[in-house]
Amino acid sequence: LRDLRLYSNKLRGSIPSGIGQLKQLEILYLHANQLSGPLPSTIGNLSVLRDLRLYSNKLRGSIPSGIGQLKQLEILYLHANQLSGPLPSTIGNLSALTDMRLFLNRLSGSIPSGIGQLKKLEYLILDTNQLSGSLPSTIGNLSALTDMRLFLNRLSGSIPSGIGQLKQLEILQLHANQISGPL
Repeated sequence: LRDLRLYSNKLRGSIPSGIGQLKQLEILYLHANQLSGPLPSTIGNLSVLRDLRLYSNKLRGSIPSGIGQLKQLEILYLHANQLSGPLPSTIGNLSALTDMRLFLNRLSGSIPSGIGQLKKLEYLILDTNQLSGSLPSTIGNLSALTDMRLFLNRLSGSIPSGIGQLKQLEILQLHANQISGPL
């Protein structure tokens, strides 16, 4: 099985850990259902997965660190769930990632500095969470970034000067945080 699309149904319950046995899976669309429980750690076994859309469910718990093993992943949509805890530091290993949307969750902690390794990232949408700490200076390394939305969090500190190096950036939304210092 390479392509599994079960989105916009009334599926409920947890995502079974057996999902990790689908080693050839490239596309997994389970969004817009009523799925609950945690993301199974076995999701990290899907080594050829390119597109993961689990948004608009009732998923809880933290994002497993094994997600960093998905080296082919280009699209990560986990928004509009009830995910909590920190962003795993392994997120910086997702070297093929172009679009990350984790907004409307309960994610906390700081944005890992490894995020600066995502050279192909175009969309970084982390708004409406409980993220805190300073924006990592490595954010200035995201040379492909066109859209960064981090509003409605608890971010503090100053805006890193490296943001000025993001030549492709068209949308920058940092409002409703606790950012201070010079503009």
